[in-house]
Amino acid sequence: MSERELIEGLARLAGPVVPGEDPYGRLMRRHRRGRRRMLAGGISAVLAAALAGIMLGPLGPATTAQPEVVDPSASPVGVMHRSEPITPWIRRLIESPTRGSLAADRGFVDELAARLRQRDVDVVPDGAVKILFVGDVGTARLVVAARYDAGQQVGIAVFDERGASPEQLANAGTEQRANGSMVSVYPLNPYVGVSFANTAVAWGAGVDLALVPAGCRIAVATISTPRTWRDEPTGDLVLDVQPTQVHRVTCDGKVRYLGRAGAGGLSEHNVRPLTEEEVTAAVAAARGEVDPVKAAALLRRQGSTSGLIGPPRLLYMGRLPDAPADEPAISLIVAPEADGIWRVEVETQQAAFGFHTDVDLGRAGAMIAMESWWLTPPSSTPNPTPNPTLSQTPNPTRVLVLAPPEAVEVRLLAADDRVTGTFELVDGVGAFPYDGKSRLRLQAVDAAGAVVGTGNAPFSSYDASLEQESIYWE
Repeated sequence: MSERELIEGLARLAGPVVPGEDPYGRLMRRHRRGRRRMLAGGISAVLAAALAGIMLGPLGPATTAQPEVVDPSASPVGVMHRSEPITPWIRRLIESPTRGSLAADRGFVDELAARLRQRDVDVVPDGAVKILFVGDVGTARLVVAARYDAGQQVGIAVFDERGASPEQLANAGTEQRANGSMVSVYPLNPYVGVSFANTAVAWGAGVDLALVPAGCRIAVATISTPRTWRDEPTGDLVLDVQPTQVHRVTCDGKVRYLGRAGAGGLSEHNVRPLTEEEVTAAVAAARGEVDPVKAAALLRRQGSTSGLIGPPRLLYMGRLPDAPADEPAISLIVAPEADGIWRVEVETQQAAFGFHTDVDLGRAGAMIAMESWWLTPPSSTPNPTPNPTLSQTPNPTRVLVLAPPEAVEVRLLAADDRVTGTFELVDGVGAFPYDGKSRLRLQAVDAAGAVVGTGNAPFSSYDASLEQESIYWE
């Protein structure tokens, strides 16, 4: 999703949002919630977070639109929906043939369109409804539709159990159809990403779909580089979308879109919460000044998101080492995704952001070295054996290092393996000043001088490079 789309998404919740100026922050925030979905009925949580971010002042603009969160017990649906203009690419999407396993059943499709048109949605109230996709995916039945008039459009996605009738689909997510079904309403993009799951019901295993205008072709690659692209056999439709993938859409011989697979607002997730045992295990190895209650709340929120193949882990909570008393605390959480990708999430009092890396954070000796650009640099930072290049930089930011707990020192290495600086660690944690330019190699050593961890600074993220590559319907 584009930066414009997220800003507009937050605006409909809590008024205008003015982007910050920090370009690095903009890159790091891009995929804060690229695939994450709030639990059903979580409007108040989303609104509170948006208002808090505005009152405290964002450190930089987030750039992934939030999905509509629909309370399945409420009827009518749509109190916070909005429409967007129909662009030529959206018109081409709407005019594309209906796709899906039920697309050939014209009676079913026509009845479903008529019933969805009668459903009380508070945008484009007199618009027509076109079914873009309808079919069974696993144990679920999925619908993607457009509601539109001469100038405006909005998308409607329905998630229900396999075999649901047009009447049942039209009533999904309401008191009349309180079976765990879900509805999401959000303006369409030419690249439509849809993601649903409700693990509270037997049939609610996750389904994911990516849809583009007819005649376009989707190619798929893993987010890590170098990328090997493969054309999707179905061409303009993908039914097995992974959060660790990138999609490239080619139309009329030109690449029109390149971005995170499944990005889009038509999504709802109700994911099984972490158990008490999982929360306890996730906090067990955390370092810093851990608040157990706050840590449990953060982990439950992170664990209730989609795309994870294992529970999250809290690595650090508290202020940076030797930080002034008024510096805000941070919380650093990691979680594994498919294809060897890890999600890294940082929470502060002012903001939250996330990014992805292929550094194996589950291996022995893994290190994290993150530039603390989100904090105001102190006037001076202790550095027992300073790196001359770094120490000469006016008002540098810092790099937070998390090494194995037995590590007592980190060495900064040049390309020829010369040690250019060292700094101390306590419980494997430390920080050093950083000029924002150098790429550093790190070695963590224990009290006997043995190397117990290696890494690079700053920590590698694919989100920044993907942001630079991204194309949005040129």
